[in-house]
Amino acid sequence: MGRLFWKFFCFVLLAQLIASFGIGRLLWGGSHRPDAVAGVNTSPVAASRTEAAAATLRFGGRQALTLFIRNVPYPPIYALGRDDRELLGRPVGKETIEALRFMVTQEPEQGAVRKVIDPDGGQFIVFEPEHSHVRLPPGGEISRPPPPPQEASHVLGLPVLPFLLSLITGLLSAATIAWYVAKPIRILRAAFTGAGDGKLDANLAQSMGRRRDELADLGHDFDRMTRQLRCLMDGQRRLLHDVSHELRSPMARMQAVIGLLRQQPERLEAFLDRIERETERMDQLVEELLTLSRLESGVIGTVRDPVAMAEVLGHVADDASLEARSKGCWIDASQNTEACVIGNPELLQRAIENVVRNAIKYSPQDGVVEIAATLDKEAARWCLTVEDRGPGVPEAELTRIFEPFFRGSSGNQADGHGLGLAIAQQILESHGGSICALGRQGGGLRVVITLPLFLGCPDETDGLTADSPS
Repeated sequence: MGRLFWKFFCFVLLAQLIASFGIGRLLWGGSHRPDAVAGVNTSPVAASRTEAAAATLRFGGRQALTLFIRNVPYPPIYALGRDDRELLGRPVGKETIEALRFMVTQEPEQGAVRKVIDPDGGQFIVFEPEHSHVRLPPGGEISRPPPPPQEASHVLGLPVLPFLLSLITGLLSAATIAWYVAKPIRILRAAFTGAGDGKLDANLAQSMGRRRDELADLGHDFDRMTRQLRCLMDGQRRLLHDVSHELRSPMARMQAVIGLLRQQPERLEAFLDRIERETERMDQLVEELLTLSRLESGVIGTVRDPVAMAEVLGHVADDASLEARSKGCWIDASQNTEACVIGNPELLQRAIENVVRNAIKYSPQDGVVEIAATLDKEAARWCLTVEDRGPGVPEAELTRIFEPFFRGSSGNQADGHGLGLAIAQQILESHGGSICALGRQGGGLRVVITLPLFLGCPDETDGLTADSPS
C-alpha cells in the first residue's frame, strides 16, 4: 500500500467517524431525552402521596424528600422550586408550571398540589404529574410497571455496540475507497516506469477494467501516447534506414566508377562527370534532410511578413514552365483573387514549388499540370489546387505520400528522394496551413493547399499568365 492509499484511508475514515459521532450523538441524545411533564394528577390517591411528600419536605428538608422520591420511584413525585427548576432536574412544561402556580394560590394547603417551605427556607411546589395516574386494582395495591431494561455501556454518551458498528463500517468504507483510487495509480506508475525503460506495449485500458472515471481516461490517454511514441520511434528507425539506403546507392556507384577509372584511365573525364553527379545527388539529399529536420524542430520559418501569394505563384509558374517544357508537358496556372498570408516567402515558394515539380515529374508526355488559386472569404483561407494527369496514387497511400522517402506502389521510377512533399507539409503546417492529396477523375492526382489569409492586404482582381498547352 502506498502513501496515497493511507492518505485517502485516514481522511475518509476520519470524516465518517466525525459524521457518525455527530449524527449518533444527536439522534441518541434526542431519542433518550426525557419529555417534560404536562398536567397535574388531582385524584385523591395522588393527593395522599403528595401530602406524604410535603410532610417529608417540611420536617426533613430537601435531602429527606430526595430519598423519599428515589425510594418510591413510581408513581413519581415532583418538587418545583422558586426558580422553576425541579428538585432532581427533571423537565416540567411551561403550561404545567403556570397551572401549578394558579392552583397553589387557590388552595395552598389542600388538594393534590402543595406549596411547602422546607427548614432551610426554600419554597417548593409538590405535585404528581398527570401521566403517572394509575387506578387501584381490586386487591388495593398499586400495580407498578415492569422495571426498565438495563442500559448498555456507553462511551462518550454513545452506546458501545452502535459505535463499534459505525467504526467497522467506516474502516471498510475507507479501505474500499482508498483501494479503488490507489490501485489504478499503482498501475499507471508501473506503466510509466516501463515506458522510461523503453517498454511501450503496456495496455492500460485493459488493466483498468470497466472503470469509467478520470483515472480510466488517464489510462486511455497513456495508451494513446505510447502508440504515438511507437509510431515516432518506428518513423525515426525507418527514416534512418531510408537515409542509409539513399546514401549507400550513390556511394556504391561512386566506388564502382572509381574501380572502372583505375581500369580505364583514358575515360577520366567521363568518370569524373559521373562522380560529380553522384556527389550533387548526395549533397541535395543532405540539404533536404537538414531542411526537414529544421522544419520539424522549428529552427527555421520564424520570419513573419505579409506575403503576396500572386507574386509567389507567378515565380513558381515561371520556373516550373521551363522544367515542364524540357519534359514535354505544360503548365496552366490561373487565380481569381490576390491574397496575402503571413509567413516566410522563400519557404512558401519552396513548398508550392515542391508540389508543382512533383506533379511535373509524374505527368505524361504532352500532359497538363493545372494550378488554380481561389479565395474562401467565409473561412478566411487561400486555397491552391495542383492537378496532374499522371498514374495517380492508390487511395490507401494518399496520406503516406507526405512521409519522408515514401515512393508508393505505382512503380514510377522518377528521380528524387521522396522528401519534397514531406518538406512542403512541414512548411505549410508551420504557417498554420494544410495540404492533402485526393484522387482525380480520369487518373492523376489533385493536391490541395490551404493557408490562412492576412486581411491587411487589399483584394484586387488580377490574372496570372502562364504557359498553356499548344
